[in-house]
Amino acid sequence: MWRGRFRYSVGGLLLGVTFCAVALAWWTRPMVVERYAPGGTLTGQFHVKRSWRGELIACGLQRWFLPDGQCFREQVVRGPVLRDHRFVGDGWYGPPVYPPHVPPDPPGEEYVRWLRDDMVPISTDLPRSSGVPFSYP
Repeated sequence: MWRGRFRYSVGGLLLGVTFCAVALAWWTRPMVVERYAPGGTLTGQFHVKRSWRGELIACGLQRWFLPDGQCFREQVVRGPVLRDHRFVGDGWYGPPVYPPHVPPDPPGEEYVRWLRDDMVPISTDLPRSSGVPFSYP
Protein backbone atom coordinates (compact mmCIF):
# COMPACT_ATOMS: atom_id res chain seq x y z
CA MET A 1 0.00 0.00 0.00
CA TRP A 2 2.79 2.47 0.83
CA ARG A 3 5.20 1.32 -1.89
CA GLY A 4 3.65 3.28 -4.75
CA ARG A 5 3.50 6.61 -2.92
CA PHE A 6 7.17 7.06 -2.02
CA ARG A 7 8.92 5.80 -5.14
CA TYR A 8 11.65 7.84 -6.71
CA SER A 9 14.08 7.26 -9.50
CA VAL A 10 17.83 7.79 -9.70
CA GLY A 11 17.28 10.23 -12.57
CA GLY A 12 14.93 12.32 -10.41
CA LEU A 13 17.48 12.31 -7.60
CA LEU A 14 20.28 13.45 -9.94
CA LEU A 15 18.04 16.16 -11.37
CA GLY A 16 17.24 17.41 -7.85
CA VAL A 17 20.92 17.46 -6.82
CA THR A 18 21.86 19.28 -10.03
CA PHE A 19 19.17 21.90 -9.44
CA CYS A 20 20.37 22.44 -5.83
CA ALA A 21 24.01 22.76 -6.97
CA VAL A 22 23.15 25.33 -9.64
CA ALA A 23 21.02 27.34 -7.19
CA LEU A 24 23.82 27.32 -4.58
CA ALA A 25 26.43 28.37 -7.15
CA TRP A 26 24.20 31.24 -8.29
CA TRP A 27 23.54 32.38 -4.70
CA THR A 28 27.24 32.48 -3.70
CA ARG A 29 28.66 33.84 -6.99
CA PRO A 30 31.12 36.75 -6.78
CA MET A 31 29.67 40.11 -7.85
CA VAL A 32 30.55 43.79 -7.88
CA VAL A 33 28.61 46.29 -5.75
CA GLU A 34 29.04 49.94 -6.70
CA ARG A 35 28.38 52.87 -4.40
CA TYR A 36 27.38 56.24 -5.82
CA ALA A 37 27.34 59.73 -4.30
CA PRO A 38 24.09 61.73 -4.34
CA GLY A 39 25.33 63.54 -7.46
CA GLY A 40 25.73 60.26 -9.35
CA THR A 41 29.52 59.97 -9.07
CA LEU A 42 31.05 56.55 -8.41
CA THR A 43 32.59 56.50 -4.92
CA GLY A 44 33.26 52.80 -4.30
CA GLN A 45 33.51 49.50 -6.15
CA PHE A 46 33.44 46.41 -3.94
CA HIS A 47 33.95 42.75 -4.97
CA VAL A 48 31.71 40.65 -2.72
CA LYS A 49 29.89 37.33 -2.53
CA ARG A 50 26.79 36.33 -0.61
CA SER A 51 26.97 34.15 2.52
CA TRP A 52 24.44 31.52 3.60
CA ARG A 53 22.59 34.24 5.54
CA GLY A 54 22.50 36.62 2.60
CA GLU A 55 25.20 38.97 3.94
CA LEU A 56 27.65 40.47 1.44
CA ILE A 57 31.20 39.34 2.26
CA ALA A 58 34.36 40.91 0.80
CA CYS A 59 36.24 38.62 -1.57
CA GLY A 60 38.81 40.56 -3.55
CA LEU A 61 39.98 43.96 -4.73
CA GLN A 62 38.05 46.93 -3.30
CA ARG A 63 38.33 50.44 -4.79
CA TRP A 64 37.44 53.91 -3.51
CA PHE A 65 37.12 56.89 -5.87
CA LEU A 66 37.44 60.67 -5.58
CA PRO A 67 34.47 62.85 -6.56
CA ASP A 68 36.09 63.54 -9.95
CA GLY A 69 36.25 59.79 -10.74
CA GLN A 70 39.94 59.09 -10.04
CA CYS A 71 40.79 55.94 -8.08
CA PHE A 72 42.04 57.08 -4.67
CA ARG A 73 42.62 53.78 -2.85
CA GLU A 74 42.76 50.06 -3.64
CA GLN A 75 42.90 47.23 -1.13
CA VAL A 76 42.41 43.47 -1.22
CA VAL A 77 39.95 42.50 1.52
CA ARG A 78 38.64 39.01 2.31
CA GLY A 79 36.17 38.00 4.99
CA PRO A 80 34.49 41.03 6.59
CA VAL A 81 30.82 41.84 5.98
CA LEU A 82 29.80 44.89 3.92
CA ARG A 83 27.33 47.00 5.94
CA ASP A 84 26.40 50.59 5.10
CA HIS A 85 29.21 50.67 2.51
CA ARG A 86 31.84 49.84 5.18
CA PHE A 87 33.58 46.55 5.93
CA VAL A 88 32.78 45.30 9.44
CA GLY A 89 34.24 42.35 11.32
CA ASP A 90 37.26 40.12 11.23
CA GLY A 91 38.94 39.22 8.00
CA TRP A 92 42.13 39.65 6.03
CA TYR A 93 43.02 43.17 4.97
CA GLY A 94 45.85 43.60 2.47
CA PRO A 95 48.03 46.70 2.51
CA PRO A 96 46.26 49.73 1.01
CA VAL A 97 47.59 50.97 -2.33
CA TYR A 98 47.17 54.59 -3.34
CA PRO A 99 47.36 54.78 -7.15
CA PRO A 100 48.82 57.96 -8.61
CA HIS A 101 46.11 60.59 -8.91
CA VAL A 102 45.78 64.34 -9.24
CA PRO A 103 44.61 65.76 -5.90
CA PRO A 104 41.88 68.40 -5.96
CA ASP A 105 43.06 72.01 -5.95
CA PRO A 106 42.46 73.24 -3.32
CA PRO A 107 42.11 70.01 -1.31
CA GLY A 108 38.57 69.95 0.03
CA GLU A 109 37.61 68.99 3.55
CA GLU A 110 36.21 65.64 2.36
CA TYR A 111 39.52 64.78 0.64
CA VAL A 112 41.54 65.63 3.77
CA ARG A 113 39.07 63.61 5.89
CA TRP A 114 39.66 60.59 3.64
CA LEU A 115 43.41 60.98 4.11
CA ARG A 116 43.04 61.20 7.89
CA ASP A 117 40.62 58.24 8.06
CA ASP A 118 43.10 56.11 6.10
CA MET A 119 45.94 57.38 8.32
CA VAL A 120 47.90 58.62 5.30
CA PRO A 121 50.72 60.91 6.45
CA ILE A 122 49.73 64.33 5.15
CA SER A 123 51.70 67.54 5.15
CA THR A 124 50.36 71.05 5.32
CA ASP A 125 51.53 71.67 1.77
CA LEU A 126 49.52 69.19 -0.29
CA PRO A 127 50.71 69.26 -3.91
CA ARG A 128 48.79 71.52 -6.23
CA SER A 129 47.03 69.90 -9.14
CA SER A 130 49.21 70.83 -12.06
CA GLY A 131 48.02 67.81 -14.00
CA VAL A 132 50.86 65.67 -12.66
CA PRO A 133 49.72 62.47 -10.90
CA PHE A 134 50.74 62.22 -7.26
CA SER A 135 51.02 59.08 -5.14
CA TYR A 136 51.01 58.95 -1.36
CA PRO A 137 53.52 56.76 0.48
